[in-house]
Amino acid sequence: MNHFFRQSLVFISIILITVSCKKEGCTDLNAANYNNKAKKDNGSCTYEGSVVFWYDLSTSSLLETNGVTELTYILNNKTIGTLSASSFWNEAPECGSENVISVTYGIPNDVVLDYEYSVLDQNGNERFSGTVSIKKGDCVKTQLQ
Repeated sequence: MNHFFRQSLVFISIILITVSCKKEGCTDLNAANYNNKAKKDNGSCTYEGSVVFWYDLSTSSLLETNGVTELTYILNNKTIGTLSASSFWNEAPECGSENVISVTYGIPNDVVLDYEYSVLDQNGNERFSGTVSIKKGDCVKTQLQ
């Protein structure tokens, strides 16, 4: 076998192996990390799950009566936002609405994740805390009271 023929055979073999390999990734169109180039699902799909924190007029009034002007929201030890204590809602707002504290996470399929939250006033005093559970497709509306 001549040298040119051997090199050509090796080159063609490498191309065939590369082309025939199925790229793995998330193949679910509904997933947040869908990969249109993936041909084989590798189980890495994640889905959006959200939480929004809110409180009504009576809670807002109580906060202001106690000198609270601002609230900082912390989820799993990460600050996700700050709002005026005078911000209130008559009913639960939608996740992602303007002037709310809302966050979206990538959630693995059929998994429920628990997140610890803490809400601090402008002096660093904890005013609210708890756990919120989020699963794929959820918009968890958490009222602070």
